[in-house]
Amino acid sequence: MLTIPTLCRPPVVDEAMTESVAPDTAAEVRRYIVDTFLLGTPGGLSDGQSLMDTGVVDSTGMMAVVAFVEDHFGITVEDEEMVPEVFDTIVRIAAFVDRKRAA
Repeated sequence: MLTIPTLCRPPVVDEAMTESVAPDTAAEVRRYIVDTFLLGTPGGLSDGQSLMDTGVVDSTGMMAVVAFVEDHFGITVEDEEMVPEVFDTIVRIAAFVDRKRAA
């Protein structure tokens, strides 16, 4: 059976993310995700939805996200930071970028 991930599922909000996230950072990450992986059509993707669980980004795509974060925001992502807890949602990516830039 062919299973196609859909963005029609209700959004799963990342309730664990309580950090303040700069709106500009989240918007830039969202724009990259939408333009690169959703071909400019955001569908129902929320900032707290899992990029992996919804099928928006696979493991290879995640490496592209890491490269974007490093290039666009001028930060270095260490090997131990390349984990779902950091890169699974737009909110988590933006919070990570904000933390790294503040350090």
